Amino acid sequence: MGKATTKPPTKTEIFAAIAETTGLNKKQVSAVFDALAAEIKKTIGKRGGAGQFTVPGLCKINVL
Repeated sequence: MGKATTKPPTKTEIFAAIAETTGLNKKQVSAVFDALAAEIKKTIGKRGGAGQFTVPGLCKINVL
């Protein structure tokens, strides 16, 4: 038996799926991800920052 050759979705595929589900266009979805990345960097990217960022209902990011 061979292994499944499924690959994780690309950024483009993820943005397209979210756009289809939400009714937003891909540019708007990209803007949301850019804003989320900026908030994460602002919270955990600076010395003395919280060291942790939680996306409610999705994940928690910790700086080790």
